[in-house]
Amino acid sequence: MGHPFRRDRKSFLKGRVEHGAPSPRLSSEEVWNNVRGLPKIFDDHASNKLPGFGDQHNWTKQSIFWELPYWHTNIIRHNLDVMHIEKNVFDNIFNTVIDVKDKTKDNLKARKDVQTYCNRPELELMEHEGKFLKPKAAYSLTKEQKKLICEWVKSLRFPDGYASNLYRCVDMDDCKLSRMKSHDCHVFLERLLPIAFREFLPEPIWNALTEISLFFRGLCAPVLEVEDLRKHEESIKVTICKLEKIFPPGFFDPMEHFPIHLPYEAIAGGPVQFRWMYPFERELHVHKKKVKNRSHVEGSIAEAYIIQEISTFSSHYFQPNVQTRLNKVTRNDDGGEVDAPDGCLSIFVHPGRPSGEMNKRYLSDKEWDAARMYVLLNCEEVLNPANNIIDERLKDLASGPYKWVQTWPQYFTNGYRFDILTYGSNKSTMNSGVCIKGTSWSDYESDYYGLLVDVIQLEYPNPTKKRTTLVLFKCDWFDPTMGRGWKVHNQYGLIDINHKKRFPSYAYEPFVLAEQAQQVYFSEYPTKKKDIVDWWAVCKIKARNRIDSPNVLYQEEETLPALFPIITDDLDSLRHENGEVEVHDVEKVTVENESAHNIDAIEDDEEIEESDFESSGFEQYFSETDDSE
Repeated sequence: MGHPFRRDRKSFLKGRVEHGAPSPRLSSEEVWNNVRGLPKIFDDHASNKLPGFGDQHNWTKQSIFWELPYWHTNIIRHNLDVMHIEKNVFDNIFNTVIDVKDKTKDNLKARKDVQTYCNRPELELMEHEGKFLKPKAAYSLTKEQKKLICEWVKSLRFPDGYASNLYRCVDMDDCKLSRMKSHDCHVFLERLLPIAFREFLPEPIWNALTEISLFFRGLCAPVLEVEDLRKHEESIKVTICKLEKIFPPGFFDPMEHFPIHLPYEAIAGGPVQFRWMYPFERELHVHKKKVKNRSHVEGSIAEAYIIQEISTFSSHYFQPNVQTRLNKVTRNDDGGEVDAPDGCLSIFVHPGRPSGEMNKRYLSDKEWDAARMYVLLNCEEVLNPANNIIDERLKDLASGPYKWVQTWPQYFTNGYRFDILTYGSNKSTMNSGVCIKGTSWSDYESDYYGLLVDVIQLEYPNPTKKRTTLVLFKCDWFDPTMGRGWKVHNQYGLIDINHKKRFPSYAYEPFVLAEQAQQVYFSEYPTKKKDIVDWWAVCKIKARNRIDSPNVLYQEEETLPALFPIITDDLDSLRHENGEVEVHDVEKVTVENESAHNIDAIEDDEEIEESDFESSGFEQYFSETDDSE
């Protein structure tokens, strides 16, 4: 109740101070007690507004769902779909910042609402020499910045299976993104939005957009902590208020309000992966592809589904070596568990599958010494003090591998597909980013990031006829020195690496065990600033269709702690820093029919009707509220 936003008469509604308490969250029984006396949905007078509507309640009828016997005990009666909420929130933010024609929420109607309801003179329409000028806001980009954003999106390369190719969504002529699917918006909102606008928007505005991005990223994590969700529930309220201070009132619709309720639904219903629409939309897509006779759509789907069920049932009687839907391997199959004989060292039993053309070469003396030392330092039996030097297996391991090794351009492990840098340089995907967890003797820990240069299979002497081959990744590591080679944002934890700074040459440690590698992708910033072009943003990813045990040491996105938003950002001035007045330059034209004034767009050569200056809905909302009071 004592939050400073409540007493802010300038940033929200003009001269308004909020004294009311938030609406309580009613239980199912409390809601039923309020609606049990309302008319049924099929009654003739169900559409009439009842006494107290808009003031004490917003009900006009009793939903038919209340006739279900279990509806009174449902904790969540209407599950909000995170998939569509993410898409709509992203579309509203991105199209408004990019100022996409006919899709931006910062239109003429919204600017008229600003003049009526808000105290933001820097955003109000101005009349000059018979023209209406729309001042450029600080949250919108210039045409040059829009082109940089579009060129940056065209250059993005993601790991295999992580996201679709956004190159096809870029329209360079109009500087916008189109035909983006829901999952594309999901990836862009949670991963790319802070990267895209970091160098173009003022820091207070970028902070608010980054907070909404991290909110959805934390909400969509596979493991959720109730304590973190309660923090998210409080922080999203402040974040939405900051967005209200930035964007005009016409920007906000129910989609910007729904995120406030998502943490509570996650507490009651569990992770969103079991409640959003992705699996249902994909299943519907599969059924739609079964339609061969468009004049009998339902019959085509039913017949194709029956045939599929019969084929699946029959496949139970096939030989195990016959590939069917039941035993189909995953996208990035690593070969499964290794059947190692008894007495084999643990370092030789990790799963993995090479792919591509195999080559052979000799290791240099420097490579051989580094590989031998790394294997010894990462073998559990060597580090176990119970073992001693009389163990023949450890003696063979200490003698080192053969110098004649096999190399591969591609390797599957941990649910990822890794490509060496030269093999994947001309592909539309980027599978060369590698990350391992680093530790030191101090209180600080840092991850090591690099690019995969080679996949090497070592073979050790084998007098005991045991499995004695393992795979190492040879990587080109970036400098792990904090502040010089990499940096972390203090508030939001965003990681950047300097791709021109490499691991010190005096410490030659290029190798890492294949099973230790996690995949990352690097993204440059869409800017030409000299102090920024050397830095890449780091994005860690999880393997698809893979669930690791709870005792795994390193699991990205297993949990994402809630972050408290910054409420001291300077959001008083939203005028563009250059004081530009652009984007829209319209001239008022007088015609004979006064009830239908037309406005000709000077810059965009478009016809804008008088309805474009009518209220965007925000005015109607307040007029209904005033009538109800």
